[in-house]
Amino acid sequence: AIDDKDRLFVSDATLHRITCFNADGSFVSAFGEDDLKRPAGMAVDNDLRRLYVTDVEGSRLAVFDLDTLKLIRYFLAQKPSKEEPSGILATPTNVAISPDGLIYVVDTIINRVELFDTEGNYLGGFGEQGNTPGKFARPKGIAIDSDGHVYVADDEFNNIQVFTPDGHVLMAMGSFGV
Repeated sequence: AIDDKDRLFVSDATLHRITCFNADGSFVSAFGEDDLKRPAGMAVDNDLRRLYVTDVEGSRLAVFDLDTLKLIRYFLAQKPSKEEPSGILATPTNVAISPDGLIYVVDTIINRVELFDTEGNYLGGFGEQGNTPGKFARPKGIAIDSDGHVYVADDEFNNIQVFTPDGHVLMAMGSFGV
């Protein structure tokens, strides 16, 4: 992830940390060793001065201050249950921020995209396991364009699906190949 100062943030699952580099590639800092179990995807909110980091093994989304690089808080450090299968992060692998500041987290094991506000309140989500457009087998990547369309990459289907901000599927593209 890159912030408005052109600093590059790189997650390191093995060392359980985030490393920050300046635009020229020089080392700035490493942080999160005590806060993260297995960091993965990241997103920057320059307006709120936050770095969101998915913690796959910790089953949570970590929120760091962009200026101090200190942990602010976690979003939903819980496992899903039969009583509450959605809104709880099991294996969050990636995160994206919409143009209106909402936080979309893709969860690979429960085959969903979960939506939160900037305070960590659960706003809803979409997706379930299946093999038709709008369903997932192993979603991993997520991005949001300037119109709010949500792009989800699925590792098992080898495709990208495009959704409206509220989760209605618009199209699927890609397939198995060499």
